[in-house]
Formats: sequence, C-alpha cells, structure tokens
Amino acid sequence: MPLRRADREVGHRDGLAALMSFVMSYADAARQSVPATWEGLQRPETKSLVQTLWTQAETVLASSCGIPAFGREDHKHMGFLCDRRNGDALTHLLGRAPVCPAACLPSGTASAGGSVAR
Repeated sequence: MPLRRADREVGHRDGLAALMSFVMSYADAARQSVPATWEGLQRPETKSLVQTLWTQAETVLASSCGIPAFGREDHKHMGFLCDRRNGDALTHLLGRAPVCPAACLPSGTASAGGSVAR
C-alpha cells in the first residue's frame, strides 16, 4: 500500500508528534489528578518502558527533521513538546528533560512558552 494517497496529502510525521504530545499530557494529567495512574507509571518496569520508547521516538522524530514537507500538523504538536510549561511529569519519569525537536520547527515557533532549550 502506498504511503501517499492521490486524493489528499499525508503528514507522515504528524502521528508520531501527536502521540508524543499525548504521552506528555497524559503523564502530566496522571501526576496532577490520578494518583493511582501516576503510581503505576512510576513502577520500575513501566518507567523503564516509557524511557525506552520515548528515547526511540525522540530519535525517529529528530531523524525526520531534514525531510521537507514530511508533516502537515506536526508543528503544533512539536511546539507543545518544546514548551517548558509542559512535561514536568515526563521529565520525572525519564530522569531528564524531553528533547525539544527544534530542528523540525520553523524558527520562532518552537515554544509558545519561551525558549526552545531544555
């Protein structure tokens, strides 16, 4: 099956960026509002799995930045990932700040909340 449909454009990076922003939001919501879920996310095996999958996602996302027009709606999700107001819970789970995919973003759009650097 082809990755591109003749009747519409496809954003190949959109799904990964959306999934990553969802995971970041989910962890923050669990930490703030659902203690049992937050406790489960901190279990060693779960935490290790989150660390592995997140690191792989960051690597794939970063490797796609040099491909022009690879995403359609990805910039809003990646902007969310770069916004320092988001991701405290994920930072806790990872043991480090999530990497901002700034190279994928047009200059000046990396963060609604300020600096791109984490």
